[in-house]
Amino acid sequence: MTDTPMTDTRKPPAWATFAEHLRGDLVRVAKVGGQRPGGAFLVYAWLFLPGFRFILQHRIQRLLASLPVVGRVVARLYWARTCRRSGSEIAAIATVGPGCYMPHPYAIVLGDCTLGRNVAVLQCVTIGKRGDDAPRGPIIGDDVEIGAGATILGPITIGRGAKIGANSVVLKDVPAGAVAAGSPARVLGGAR
Repeated sequence: MTDTPMTDTRKPPAWATFAEHLRGDLVRVAKVGGQRPGGAFLVYAWLFLPGFRFILQHRIQRLLASLPVVGRVVARLYWARTCRRSGSEIAAIATVGPGCYMPHPYAIVLGDCTLGRNVAVLQCVTIGKRGDDAPRGPIIGDDVEIGAGATILGPITIGRGAKIGANSVVLKDVPAGAVAAGSPARVLGGAR
């Protein structure tokens, strides 16, 4: 036997991840609205905040997909229902970190992408791969703000705390803390 500590490389149970992400989402939307997160606010957010409801539906879909045997089929049906009702789509392959904030979840398409913690996505945003043969979609760092109508495509990285301007088309990496805007987007400043 060795004295080397063993590290646990197993993924947390789906329920644990769901709960952690839900808690992060609730805290973020409560903070933006100047409210206290809790059970009553959860009900309020579900009923009256479409962005919170849209993210929660994606999280429920991911949870359903983890069920044995029928999970993927049930999750796909739930995804189709969410798309029809919201007019937006978060692909099953998309990874959305806790604290995601979508105040106006309309005409949003998140394909193959990874969003970090506390990412803000405004309406009419598209994020995904740049063609079917692309190796992966974008990786969006923590605390990034994505303006209305922005398009982010390809195997690129948007650094922590970056801001993407409205109607920008981002096809290249954006460094942490930078402000990028235009079509195609250019870094306008603020990079750390």
